[in-house]
Amino acid sequence: MNLTFAYSSSHLPPLPMITIRLGALETQLTTPDVNAVIDTGADASFAPIALLESIEAGIGKVRYARSL
Repeated sequence: MNLTFAYSSSHLPPLPMITIRLGALETQLTTPDVNAVIDTGADASFAPIALLESIEAGIGKVRYARSL
């Protein structure tokens, strides 16, 4: 599979970004569209707690990031 992604020039160096919507199966709630960074080498994915709370998603271990 060969995929290409638009790069955001608002970051230095530019990052590959896509627009996503998060949803919770249990509640059928979804977030508004949000921008997400594509990182194919990441060990984990994360989202702001406020987004997860807005869809009443179950939250596992909470960790905090200072910046991106």
